[in-house]
Amino acid sequence: VMVTLPYAAALAKASDAAEVLLDVEFRLKEADGLLDAGAVVAYDQMAVRAYDAAAEFARQTAAAEKETVTLGEDFNYYFATTPFFKADFSKKTGYLERLTYKGVDMLSNPLEPNFYRPATDNDKGANLQLRYAFWKNPNIQLEKVETSQEGACAVITASYRLLESQQRQAAAVASIVITYKVNADGEIIVNEKMTPAEGAAQSDMFRYGMKFAMPHRFANVDYYGLGPWENYNDRSSGALVGDYKAKVADMFSYDYVRPGESGTRSGLRSWKVVDNTGFGLELTAPTLFSASAINYRMSDLDITEKDYKWHAGELVPRPDTYVNVDLKQMGVGGINSWGTLPLEPYRVPFGAYDFTFAIRIVK
Repeated sequence: VMVTLPYAAALAKASDAAEVLLDVEFRLKEADGLLDAGAVVAYDQMAVRAYDAAAEFARQTAAAEKETVTLGEDFNYYFATTPFFKADFSKKTGYLERLTYKGVDMLSNPLEPNFYRPATDNDKGANLQLRYAFWKNPNIQLEKVETSQEGACAVITASYRLLESQQRQAAAVASIVITYKVNADGEIIVNEKMTPAEGAAQSDMFRYGMKFAMPHRFANVDYYGLGPWENYNDRSSGALVGDYKAKVADMFSYDYVRPGESGTRSGLRSWKVVDNTGFGLELTAPTLFSASAINYRMSDLDITEKDYKWHAGELVPRPDTYVNVDLKQMGVGGINSWGTLPLEPYRVPFGAYDFTFAIRIVK
């Protein structure tokens, strides 16, 4: 049976939209057994106009370079400032440690590389918390921090060596370069680039991305991507692209008996963490990405920690909001729970990675 769907008029109204999706549901006309009339028995979502993440990212960032950002320094920091906005980059770590807008602190923990996750039950079955332990607290040694003015923008570049052990003179496994381009609209374009050393080998990673934390006032999430429930790159076919809102307190799943990785959403176009007025930070990227925002540090959920809580109900939420943003996170698997890894396309092997994303103040 061929059915023509009358969406031409709606499509014409969306001529300027970056993406157009068609949601289709199949509902029962009449009650059938335990199912009431109108019950959804199948659904799908199809792209009528596919989302071009790179083009949309370029459009969003192109118009933001209106005023010149002042670049300065003191004993501890390089800083980029405007009359309303200030970003401080540590000379000791190279990380973005402080971000303020009109005197309001936006960060409670710095923005730093992140390659680890608290093991899921499937991960534990394969002992990945031990096999991938290198990535939990890797020895990332700062080599230099450089600053420059690029047009109206301030640019801070931090270069690192990733060492094969915690010994200061250990051999390098890879180089990592993090570049921050700051404009006067309160936007920071971040690039995190990893290049393996010649001949270096290392285990797969749980993820390739970055993490930071925000003060407790930023307790809401507003995102455009796959949802509404948590989803991962190998467990997302039942989720639909949409504009979703939730409390950070509700993003962690207590349905798992043992605490572990939880709360991620994938296929993201935009991820906002905001207060009750809509003020906060937005993350976007030139590719689809994944992110999470929960009230727990990764160490609170990690089975390798000595004070690990064996049941989710024992966890005590922290006041801050802990945010992860990933170019890619390893899938959760589920072929079995006792040793089988996720399928190869859903793993994150050690190698060269290049992740660009924007942190934008929304108000």
